[in-house]
Amino acid sequence: MTTSAQRIPHLADLRGYTILVLEDDPDTLELLRAILNACGARVLLADTTHHARGYLHTLRPDLVVSDLALPSEDGLAFVRWLRGHRDPDVARIPVVAVTAFYEDYPPTRATDFAAYFRKPIPIDGFCRTVADLLRERV
Repeated sequence: MTTSAQRIPHLADLRGYTILVLEDDPDTLELLRAILNACGARVLLADTTHHARGYLHTLRPDLVVSDLALPSEDGLAFVRWLRGHRDPDVARIPVVAVTAFYEDYPPTRATDFAAYFRKPIPIDGFCRTVADLLRERV
């Protein structure tokens, strides 16, 4: 298992950041965790929007990565909830969209997201984009 202490040097440096990953597919959830851990990030995992909201009520991740095609409530509804949050710090958290269903969820439908990736996710580009979005927040 890759941990923050075993950061892979050629990937973007995300040490000191906490990232919430919302993904219902266990394999993709594990892959995103491994990628972000390899960059040095602390990663929180949620497989439902309800679970993700629980984190956001108690913690303030620096960024959220959200699948778009989720059961019961999709990533579009989740990000609308986030943008309308009464706490402005929560409402401003950048969210990166990921999807395998790009015909159903094209980038034009993901306007409230800071970035958009089609699966399979290009690891280097994904990590660089996440790092850029986190640097913009400072």
